[in-house]
Amino acid sequence: MNHNYIVCKKVYFYSQLDEDMFFSWIKSISCIQSFEAARDELYLDLVEQELSYDDIKELAALLHRYKIKMQQLKPFVNEKNKAAIKPWKKQIFKTNSVELKNFKLTN
Repeated sequence: MNHNYIVCKKVYFYSQLDEDMFFSWIKSISCIQSFEAARDELYLDLVEQELSYDDIKELAALLHRYKIKMQQLKPFVNEKNKAAIKPWKKQIFKTNSVELKNFKLTN
C-alpha cells in the first residue's frame, strides 16, 4: 500500500442529521484511526495493517452512500477481505477491466 488514507472530496450532506450520521459512522469503523479536514476534503487516516472483512465492507458502504470515489479501496483489497466488497467490485475496479476480470471470489 502506498498510503493509508482515504480522501473524501466535496461530501454533500442533505441535513445536519445526515452530517452527524456520517461522522458517527466514520468514528465507528475500527480501521479509521483519525480524520482531518483541509478545505473541501476530509482525510480518513487508516491503521497500518491489512483491513479486515468488516472494515473494508463498512468503508465501501460509507463511500458508496456518500458518493466518494470507491477506487481508493483497491489497494486495500486482499484475499481475506475481497468477498466483503463484492456488491461494489465494479465501482472499485472500474478503472482497470483486467483487474475486474481477474477478481474471483473463492467463498
